[in-house]
Amino acid sequence: MPSDFRGAIVGCASLEEARLAQDPDSARQGERSATLAEMGLSKETPLALDAGLTLSLTHNPTVARARNRAEASMARLDQASAGRWPALSASLSYNESISGLSSNGAPSLRGASGSRKAGQSGQLGASLLLYDFGGLDATIRAAAEEARASQLDLKEAEVETAFAFKSAYFGVLKGEELQRVADETVRQFEKRLEQVRGFVEVGTRVKYDLTKAQVDLGNARLAAVRARSAIRVDRAQLALALGLSEEAAFPLTKPASPGPVIPSFDSLMEEARKSRPRLAAAAAREAGASASVDRAVADLYPSLSLQLSYSWFGSLSPAAWSASIGAFINWLLSSGGAVQAEIRMAAANLREARAARVQADHEVLLELRQAVTLFEDSRESLGIADLTTKQAEENLTLVQGRYENQRASSVELTDAQVALATARGDRIQADYNLHLALAALRRAAGATR
Repeated sequence: MPSDFRGAIVGCASLEEARLAQDPDSARQGERSATLAEMGLSKETPLALDAGLTLSLTHNPTVARARNRAEASMARLDQASAGRWPALSASLSYNESISGLSSNGAPSLRGASGSRKAGQSGQLGASLLLYDFGGLDATIRAAAEEARASQLDLKEAEVETAFAFKSAYFGVLKGEELQRVADETVRQFEKRLEQVRGFVEVGTRVKYDLTKAQVDLGNARLAAVRARSAIRVDRAQLALALGLSEEAAFPLTKPASPGPVIPSFDSLMEEARKSRPRLAAAAAREAGASASVDRAVADLYPSLSLQLSYSWFGSLSPAAWSASIGAFINWLLSSGGAVQAEIRMAAANLREARAARVQADHEVLLELRQAVTLFEDSRESLGIADLTTKQAEENLTLVQGRYENQRASSVELTDAQVALATARGDRIQADYNLHLALAALRRAAGATR
């Protein structure tokens, strides 16, 4: 007998796999928190976007959970498909009995009238479903569609995980650039404070200018503290997207800026409807729900099965035996309305699955519109931010000279410095919104890269 067939009969392979799953030390990637060393990362080595995506798809628990659910659905399909094959059974029993008589009412096991008997019985049986008006076929179809949907759910989990990682990755890079702007603003206000202090000492500026410079510096330092705090949160989000148990304290590599042109909305939507796993999974679940209706309807009709048996019983030797073969019809004539209720429930589930597919289509359409809008707005905003930053730099230089020559107030100088910091921040925001919009477009199309 082939080893794989023998293993299928006694379930050795499934048992070994089940015992392995019970062992915490055998947890697969994504079922345990990974360390920097396990991922091959260090605090000194920069992480590129593509390399981080690979690590995230490997170690993120969301992907691991979806993979395990897909494996479970495949097992349920195997379980449903087993109905096509004969069911084999065996039973064996052995018993001994001792009986006797006693004149004084007490049990006697050694008297002349005592007797001892041994007996056995056993049975081998096989049964096979021959026909059930499509009920088994419908069960298998429903399980197959659910298994297909679960595989697509795994791909969708990979798409969502990739988008979450990209969002966290760009969030860290954006936060670092915003922190550099905040630190530079602090240095400018520190320099200005020293300058104003000198002006006040020689009497060319009033005490108000010194106080305002101190307040402006305090506000700039507060903004820098907030920027550093935001980076810590962004790095925590990055560690979560990676499935990392340690702080994501390693440098990141900024990817090249996206191109200025994207395909038309209609072509993007067509691609999303063809490639987005979420939409295909919703369609598979609708097909599975339709098969469940067929399965419920089949319960209204009889089923035909074939049964074979061989049994023996009696003393150890000789033993009596019997063999039988027969066809059986099983028909539930009345269930008190339970079968009819199951049909109505299956029909309602089908309509719910159909509505869920339509809802998924609408939500993907919304995601795509938002991504296209963000891309176009960010592309336009980036050009405006470049111009605004250049103008703010020129304005600060102009106001700084006028201030030193007693021709501009401290309020004007503060406004110019704040305007430059705001323009630089807006430019950084627009740049990374462009990256994020491209990631959202790829998400809507069902792509991870």
